[in-house]
Amino acid sequence: MLLAAFVQYAIPGLQLQPALCTILLYAIELAILFHARMTGSIRPLLWLPLLFTIWANLDIQFVYGLLVLVLLLGVWVADEICSRYGALWFTGQAPSVPLGMTVVLTAASLVAPLLTPYTYHGYGVALKTFGPSALLTYLPELNAVGFRRPQDYALLLMAMMAFFSLGRRGLRDLFQLVLMIVSTMLSFPAQRHSWLVAVSSLAVIGDALASKRGEPGQESVRLWRLQNLITAGLVLLALWVAVFSRIPSKRDALLTRVGRALPLRACDYIRENHLPGPLFNAYEWGSFLTWYLPEHAVAIDARNDLYGDEINLRYFKLTHAEIPISSDVSFVYARTILLQRNSPMAEALSAAARFRLVYQDDLATVLVSQNE
Repeated sequence: MLLAAFVQYAIPGLQLQPALCTILLYAIELAILFHARMTGSIRPLLWLPLLFTIWANLDIQFVYGLLVLVLLLGVWVADEICSRYGALWFTGQAPSVPLGMTVVLTAASLVAPLLTPYTYHGYGVALKTFGPSALLTYLPELNAVGFRRPQDYALLLMAMMAFFSLGRRGLRDLFQLVLMIVSTMLSFPAQRHSWLVAVSSLAVIGDALASKRGEPGQESVRLWRLQNLITAGLVLLALWVAVFSRIPSKRDALLTRVGRALPLRACDYIRENHLPGPLFNAYEWGSFLTWYLPEHAVAIDARNDLYGDEINLRYFKLTHAEIPISSDVSFVYARTILLQRNSPMAEALSAAARFRLVYQDDLATVLVSQNE
């Protein structure tokens, strides 16, 4: 539990967004895979197709879970080949799982993401996350870990501890070694993927702590044993206390807290005064506006993969004054502008004759276009 809390601290920019579903489901997948390898039972793997069906409908990063599953299948194939030729350096560490059934479940897991509204198009979008992004200049989360924050060093420490635990055991577990190498290669070049090495490190370190108590047998790794139930109960109790102590139960109190960081009052002004659409908004607030101001379609939000590079690049070039305002269709036809008060674009538009400042607070600026 302490390691899990440390991992949550080590993941920078942890916000309420679909990526949290990916972190949770990735952790569940690793728990299933590690349990199957420890017990030699195929039964935990039967949940994988359902897991990926849910995952693909929640977040596009399900592809990382499939990558880990394919890595595991590749390791088991390599173990099978090595054992046939007497090369046992990477074998004998975990009970064997039927290879044929594993292949079938892996194939079913690869088909499961097709059961979404995007069908096979989801794979095309997901695979783009592995390549360089055109938004690298504008979004810090796409840049490499810069080691300018304590969380960056905590993340590095987690990865080092995981590799150290593998070294202490003689680097005999090929799957965990490959898992750490791949997750490290994917995480440190892009901050938004740092959760990958954090959760993988937690799984590897946790497995090392478990194996330190002795080689587990079938009885000691039962999922529903008393120790696991007590631990799960304590976790749920802590979560319940945290939710009820940190999240206000009354709507007004909740909105007051939300309004400290999000343009709640500005949105209320737009709604109460029936300001005309379309809306041009700050990128950081797009996801909030889709929930709190659904009657106004946003110009952009954090779903970069959905909008595509052409729309994203045009938006960021406009807000960074790299192209004229007439170059972006979403801005040309916008009647209401909602921007951060301290942004250079908000200050420039406030001084322009074409726009009229109608609302301003310590967070947001609202302008109305006077073009007919």
